[in-house]
This record gives sequence, structure tokens and C-alpha cells, in this order.
Amino acid sequence: MPQCAGLAIPVLGTRNTRPGFSAPAAVDFAPLLCAGDFADTIVTFRNTGGLDLFISDASILGDADFALVPAFVPFTIARGDSAVLRVRFQPLTPGDKAAVLRVINTAGEVLTLSVSLRGRRELLALSVDTVHFGIQLGAGLPARRAVMLRNSGTVPFTVSSVASTAGLVFGSVSGLPAVIAPGDSASVLLQFNDPGTDTAFSAALQWTTVPSCGPVSTTVTGERVTARATLVAGSVSGAPGEVVELPLILRGARHIALSGATTITARLRFNRTLLRPLSGDAGSVEGGDRVINVTLPLASAADSVLAVLRFEAALGTDTATALSFDDPIGTDGFVSIGSVPGRFTLKRVCREGGTRLIDPDGVLALHPNTPNPFNPMTEIRYEVIESAPTRLTVRNAIGAEVARLVDGMMAAGKYSVLFDATALPSGVYIAVLETPTRALTRPMLLVK
Repeated sequence: MPQCAGLAIPVLGTRNTRPGFSAPAAVDFAPLLCAGDFADTIVTFRNTGGLDLFISDASILGDADFALVPAFVPFTIARGDSAVLRVRFQPLTPGDKAAVLRVINTAGEVLTLSVSLRGRRELLALSVDTVHFGIQLGAGLPARRAVMLRNSGTVPFTVSSVASTAGLVFGSVSGLPAVIAPGDSASVLLQFNDPGTDTAFSAALQWTTVPSCGPVSTTVTGERVTARATLVAGSVSGAPGEVVELPLILRGARHIALSGATTITARLRFNRTLLRPLSGDAGSVEGGDRVINVTLPLASAADSVLAVLRFEAALGTDTATALSFDDPIGTDGFVSIGSVPGRFTLKRVCREGGTRLIDPDGVLALHPNTPNPFNPMTEIRYEVIESAPTRLTVRNAIGAEVARLVDGMMAAGKYSVLFDATALPSGVYIAVLETPTRALTRPMLLVK
């Protein structure tokens, strides 16, 4: 039986000669908070075909908030290998963002693969109104104002603190920290502290939030003032016996209405011998001064005459006196009252032989002599009220001068002198006291 030789028949397999590649269908970026924030991610492309791939183009279609970094350069993916593209999400504005990453292979046949790109930028937004404290009296500080903080963003945050560029002049009293949900608001109480001097402020309030995209700044304004005015006494003059009208004037009034003060009380002080009050309170005597309590309406207009006081001028112990104020204060509110003294000048003063002044509280008098009748000595007492030439003489019944006891300058005061009539006969004699303003007589009887 013939034998047959063996026959080898080769079996050929089918080789994949078509291109193919894969990638994630979509890429989601984590939400971002602040302008300028960005996030990068890697998109992996795998060669799943039987040929090497040549990626000739890769581009992003849609929102410009997505970009390839670095810029695309064509590349090859060997069979069975993978390659990556880096995609950056950097949103310019808040909100949801979307785009498509398109990759094109041109090796063998043209293949296009698309990857959806999705991202979101949240809105972190604190809205705070400008705070105006307005004009505040230093005496009324600290002042407080409530301000509303509103979350006009899309994420909750905590307002942890506030600082002022004016230092400790402005600050928060209560309400912080505050947790505010989107769409909600919170109230914070701010305080304007006394800086110690009159100053106008316009400062920034810097609010710190968690999370934060940096401090949120708003403006705060306030002005510290002092209510003030100056009480001025007029300068006047008059001759003895004349009526003098003294104006009391308010000058430089500022912020009077804000102070709430309605009147000024003060004590007008002057030499008591030169002026006699004719209207209102006669006041009281303090040493050589007269002090009058005055209550005046507090006007806000500049250079207002608050009152006119009437006096009678007198021949006193001096030719002039200051008209000054003690302790001027505003009532029913705080106002700083300064004062400027006036001056009264006495006119028609006789200066012949020296200036003659009087003590208006004294009495010009020639008292009865003692003893009376007398023989031959008697005492004559007299008083003068002006520093001036003074003469005391004795005359007989027919007016002839028989003795000159005093003749010269005398200061105001009380005096006495002895009259010796040893050389004179019995009879009636007249003592005569003469001053520049008056003459007084007194009869005396000499009996021997």
C-alpha cells in the first residue's frame, strides 16, 4: 500500500489595519470662586486601532474660558500607546461654562473625537452700603449706625471682621462674625469714636470674608465738630450821670442748632463804682467789682446782638473798667462759649490838679462838731468821696474867713480836725467844707 507524504497548510490570521482611539466623553472641572482663578486637567487619548495615529488638530469649540496649554502641536500616538492634552479652565465671569474639545486623526482615515468640557465659577459677592455718620458733636460721640451686609453671590460665607483705614476712629460694635447665605443679609452696628479734634473723615472699611477673594471695601464718612461761639461785650463810654447802653454780642456761632443749646448764662464783671445797673438784675458785690448774672438767648446767626444792658455812669475810683465775663456756658446742650471783654471809659473827668475820682459808696458829709457849744476847742469830723483838692474853713457870722483848717489834695475817706477858737470872741461860726463838686456848711456856737 503506497504511503503518502504529509502536507503542511498554513493558516493566516486577520490583522487590524484600521485606526481607532478613545477618550472620556466629558470632563467636569471643580467650581472656582474668584476672578483670575483657574484649574488644569489632563485628557488622555488612547490608540485603540491597528495603526499609528497622527493627531493633526486639536481645538476647543465654545466658551473662551477653556484653552489648551500649551498651544497645540501635532503629534503621533503609536499603536497601543496613549497621549494627553492639558486643558485649562479660567472663567472670566461667574456662571456655568461649557465647550467641546475636538481632536482629529488624519493617519489612514480621518477620525474625529469630541470631549465635552464643563465648569462653573461661583460668585462671591458682599454688598455693603456707604456709611455716612454726618456731622457729629464731639460731646455726643461715640455715635452708632447700623449697616446691612447682603450676600448677593452664589455661595454662603462668613464675614469675620472689619477694619478702617482711619484706625480706631471707626469700628464695629456688634454683629460680627456673621454667616450669610446666598440672598440673605445681616446687620452690623458700627461706631464713630471721638478722635479728640475737629476733623472730617472719609475712610475705607475693609470687610474680611471666609471664603475670600480679598477684602471688600466700602466707604465710611463722618465729621467731628464743636458747637462754639464767642460772647463779646461792647466798648462804651459816658460822663457821670449819663445813661450808657452796653450791647452783648454773639460772634462766630457754629453748629449751634446741632448742639441743642438754647441760652447762654454768664456773669458780667466790672468796677462797681463806675456803673450803676438800671435794668435787670443789679447783681452782687465781690470786692471792688459788681457781678451781674445774665441769661441770653443763643442765636445761630453771626454777629447777633443778644441783649442791651443799661447803666448810669458814675464818678468812681477809676477812669475806666473792663467789662468781662465769668464762666459763660450754654444751657440745654453742649456748646463751647469763649468771651471777649469790653471796656467802659468815663468821660468828662476833671484833671485839673490831678484826676478826681469818687467812692460812690461813700458819703460827702460835714458832721456836727463836738462839743457844741464849745470853749475854746472843738472837733470837726468830715468825709469826702473824691480824691481832689479839698478845703475846710471857718467863717464868722458875716462870712469872713477866720480860720483855714484844711487846704490841699485829700483822698476819699473820713477825717477829723481840731478847731482852736482861743483868739476869737463868743458867737456863731460856720464850718465850710468845699470839694470840686459840692460845698457843705455846719453852724458852731462858741461860748466863753
